[in-house]
Amino acid sequence: MKLLAKIKNLFNACNIWQILFLATLLRLGWYFAVLFLNNDGFWLYDSTGYWNIAFNLKENSIYSQAADFPYTEDVFRTPLYPMFIYPTLFFDLSGNSIPFFQCLLDVFTCFILYKWIFAITTSKKYALFAAFLFALNLPAIIFANYVLAESFFLFLITFFGYRFTLCLNNTSYKNVAFCALVGGLAVLCKPVAFFILLPSVLFLLKNGVNAKTVSLSLLFVICFYFVQFPWMQRNKNEYGHYFNSLLGEHLINRYHAAHVEALATERDYFEVQEERTNRFMVKFQENPYEKQYEYAKLIEKEAYKTFWEYKWIFCKEHLKECLKFCFYPMGKYISFQLGEGKSINELTKFIFVPFQLFYSTFAFGVIAFTLLMRVFRKIKLSPIYFYFLILLIIAAQFNTMPYTDARMRLPWETTIIVLFVLSFFYWKKRAQYF
Repeated sequence: MKLLAKIKNLFNACNIWQILFLATLLRLGWYFAVLFLNNDGFWLYDSTGYWNIAFNLKENSIYSQAADFPYTEDVFRTPLYPMFIYPTLFFDLSGNSIPFFQCLLDVFTCFILYKWIFAITTSKKYALFAAFLFALNLPAIIFANYVLAESFFLFLITFFGYRFTLCLNNTSYKNVAFCALVGGLAVLCKPVAFFILLPSVLFLLKNGVNAKTVSLSLLFVICFYFVQFPWMQRNKNEYGHYFNSLLGEHLINRYHAAHVEALATERDYFEVQEERTNRFMVKFQENPYEKQYEYAKLIEKEAYKTFWEYKWIFCKEHLKECLKFCFYPMGKYISFQLGEGKSINELTKFIFVPFQLFYSTFAFGVIAFTLLMRVFRKIKLSPIYFYFLILLIIAAQFNTMPYTDARMRLPWETTIIVLFVLSFFYWKKRAQYF
């Protein structure tokens, strides 16, 4: 109890600027560590594709991941993150400066999280606690220092969560429209964010179907797609269909379906990948590079056939990937970033990985216990708690079997913190209810 009292006094004494300074210190400290120890550590396998798109936009006026001629139009990466890194090229800055600006953006994310919790609880203490947890969040620190879209996507998801909370506090047309625009931008960063549309619309209708709630829901849908429309129109002009990205179709075929089929037939995973590619190339009977949309839909359909044929294996493996989404640490990203030296590997194995596992286990344990107590009617939870819980549960379904890890969880770290902190908040209010 003395420890809890000391923690409470600590948050009563500090302010948000001190926590933001801590967040800045940790992120930029890691940035300069990578810069001096292994300056190639900012670049992962997907980083080059984003950089090439921004480079080709500047130098060749074409949206392509290709490093040289011919520059084929890209159908996989959505445009927001390449546009985010475009100013780096425009002002002739080093690509290694991108993580520096992402670290500053991550500090702003910390501030938004503070505002988000305060908007729900109106408590400075809980808002500071949430900001403090994010300041120390290891996945956020690491991925802010990669040239990848995850950190930027985390910012957009956090901003969306904050704006949606404001919508519930003041359901005005202006608030709903702005929130939907932010949601649409999140889709343009990572298409997986498309799923936030349906829960958001249903939540706006939770107080009943009437003229006001229906008009707000329609406005949300219109603004959500309005910001995506120019990009979807570009794809319509190029490929004859409205879509954001064809990456998901290729992922579920090449990774999910190949993994399930390899387990079911007891064959080598990479052998199955190659065999599926050859099989569908023959079945398609046309050039898949000329009809990329049609080919993507074919392999997506075949992937779902595989899931249905081996449904029990798929369900077991999918559940395993959902658990990895929640708990899998990020040791390989740390070792890759700082280098594979013995001291780095030991530091990762004995400090970073156990710390991350403890944090994830404790956070999800508190959330699970809170839900269990709700089942037994020992605690009351607000609808907003369930809204963000639903988003997190759905997000866990969009994993990358069999390679799900902390990278997939990173964009939802602030959502996890919100649910974790709100669990304590509602436990504190329990005495008022019962």
